[in-house]
Amino acid sequence: MTAELTSAAERPTRVFLANVGVNSSHRLRSPVFGDGSFEFIPIPEERALNGPPPLPTYGDLRCYNTNEPLLRFVGPHLMKAYERRVVHYDPNLKNPNDGAISAWTYGDIPFASGRAASLRHARPGDWLLFLASLVPYRNGSYCSARGSLYLIGYLNIERVLIHDVENGMLRDIVTGAACPLEQCRFNVHVLRSLYLPDIYRSERFMVFNGNALSRRFTRAVPLERDLCDACLRGAGGYPFDYKRYRSLNACLGVYTRSVRCWFDLGRADDQERFRTLLATVRKWNTDLPVDCARD
Repeated sequence: MTAELTSAAERPTRVFLANVGVNSSHRLRSPVFGDGSFEFIPIPEERALNGPPPLPTYGDLRCYNTNEPLLRFVGPHLMKAYERRVVHYDPNLKNPNDGAISAWTYGDIPFASGRAASLRHARPGDWLLFLASLVPYRNGSYCSARGSLYLIGYLNIERVLIHDVENGMLRDIVTGAACPLEQCRFNVHVLRSLYLPDIYRSERFMVFNGNALSRRFTRAVPLERDLCDACLRGAGGYPFDYKRYRSLNACLGVYTRSVRCWFDLGRADDQERFRTLLATVRKWNTDLPVDCARD
């Protein structure tokens, strides 16, 4: 564990992009409305869990824009099927209508999942930018069977914790200080370990807690080609190769499948591209007060 304890001050701020929430592989869809406002629907737990009450279900979740049940955006058949199904409530973007379970937190399993391996290097002060598939919703119904990708919010990381499977504690990746799982019960990975230990006791996960700079966007930001060309680069630093894919959304799905660092703000080019991205985000969300790319 000690090899993982490094200070964020030792390197420039990084911005990671994570593709989250339900998509075309799920039966549920996240709606985006005509004014750009939206509701975010997390994925179901992979296992068909019938866990104890502390594990949140879809029936526990409320909308962000109203206090109605989040499942109002599915038909009666799906509502019945999912109401008591355990939800993988991650990221938790502090929806005030979700009451006591709301927080700024995200968890992942970068030691077991190659998709998230880069998150091993995330540190306090870094940013987690979230991307989700949203489907246009008008007059009480979805306008399409498939969604498009939108930016929906970000966490400014305040604390990074690793699950120490040997003692069942969480350990701060910077200070090495240990804390009990109960102190971070807002995160679904923690809840799984607490209440389903026979299944998840040995899962080595990471928890990223956000601070007050974190935001759930009021309006989703469409990830259109012009924005991608101006701001995003593939893992080798090259623009996206769109011609290899049948559509923009298929292309973006491939490029964003894995969580990785998209902007190293110690590099002038990355910082400039990130400022351009933030300028677009602010066109849709004029209430955002903070320039993440400061300094």
